[in-house]
Amino acid sequence: VVGSDFIGNSAGTLEGGALWVGAGVAGIPLNMRNCTFAKNRCLDITSTDEGGAVYIEAQTNHHIENCTFYSNTTAAAGGGALKIMTLANVFVTNCVFWANSSGDGNIIEVVGSLNLAYCDINTNNITGAGTKTIGAGITNAEPYFVDVDNNDYHLQSMTVRGTFVNALGTW
Repeated sequence: VVGSDFIGNSAGTLEGGALWVGAGVAGIPLNMRNCTFAKNRCLDITSTDEGGAVYIEAQTNHHIENCTFYSNTTAAAGGGALKIMTLANVFVTNCVFWANSSGDGNIIEVVGSLNLAYCDINTNNITGAGTKTIGAGITNAEPYFVDVDNNDYHLQSMTVRGTFVNALGTW
């Protein structure tokens, strides 16, 4: 999946507000690049297998690169942005996780395996009994999206944010 936007979706009694990768596709990897997951919801308050944006259950290696997860939510427990189930091995690189929430406060829940590197996460609430490998480049710096009210999740330039633009110190 490349360059896709998943915005404002919901799952009632199922997992994954925007995307569900079930056990029936074992051996088929999910590879996502340059995607946006925003304002997706998983509404089932009786489940603990949520995943506000994405729920991955399939047994194989999955890759999520250069993606944005913004304001996804679950009604109960289970990863406001992402839920990784048993036997799934997920590599997440160069992604932004911002303003995601769940009933128990976690943004990523890991039952399988997570390898995370070079990501911007506003809260480091990654839970679960699975394997969590946190690599280099993890930060919690405000990403300064262009216009979240109008679903523009591009990052503002440094000059728009009011950062110094040259060595002379001009704004």
